[in-house]
Amino acid sequence: MLKEALKSSAPPSLETLSDLMGTLETEGGGSSMTVDVLAKTKIGVSLGKSVKALKRHKRTDGDKWLPLIERGTALVSSWKMIAQAEQQNPTKRVSSLVDVCERLGLPKNVSEYKARLIKHKKELYKNPPVMPLPSIPVEGKTYGLPKRDKKTGQFTFAKGLNAEANLKIKDFHPNRSPEEVLREGSFGGTYFRPIVSGVTNVRYKAKDVLNDTVDPEWIAGLDRKTMLTSATYRTHVNKYGVKCGGSLGMWESSGWITDCDPYGWFQW
Repeated sequence: MLKEALKSSAPPSLETLSDLMGTLETEGGGSSMTVDVLAKTKIGVSLGKSVKALKRHKRTDGDKWLPLIERGTALVSSWKMIAQAEQQNPTKRVSSLVDVCERLGLPKNVSEYKARLIKHKKELYKNPPVMPLPSIPVEGKTYGLPKRDKKTGQFTFAKGLNAEANLKIKDFHPNRSPEEVLREGSFGGTYFRPIVSGVTNVRYKAKDVLNDTVDPEWIAGLDRKTMLTSATYRTHVNKYGVKCGGSLGMWESSGWITDCDPYGWFQW
């Protein structure tokens, strides 16, 4: 890869470098990468030099090199984390980035975040993934309940004490209540299934999340296994008989999930 990136007689091949980067991510991004391999092969040094060469190409040849630069940088960072973790705790051998990312809470960097998503077999809609937002403080009860227009069915939220937040809710007028969304079978009955969050690294139980999130009256009479906590999307549950929406991994890798709402926008 270094030889290809440093070509001086001809521009490097984007396709060839992409293939090589993919091989490095597959072979060196999981448990097969060890500190011993890093020390013996100097592969981290070579990849670092390749990334620097690609940055030079980007300055003269455009942004087509940016995805490769980001992937290479994330991979080098993950290898550094493996080495640093072993230095900090010599008695414990760190065989992969998975060992590093067991801590709970927000990930420290892109490499750790990606390792979490891969470990839990999440869809990498964006690779490298976009980091989640910083921890969001949840304020006290500032807003009243929204009021519904009888003609349009739209909700209008009461103004609170936060001027910036008021600007955000000014044009927010949903036409379905949370109860209606659930009773009409949105998410194919899967929304409150048990999950492991890539953002918080916590395993959530469906029963606990339902108790913390949903008013019991909203789901009274619903079969929870098919309408709320199913691990399988059921098109017949959806009011329109279709499958729609992205996976949790898609949302997490896009940077759209926060630590206070690990299930996503509807939980908010």
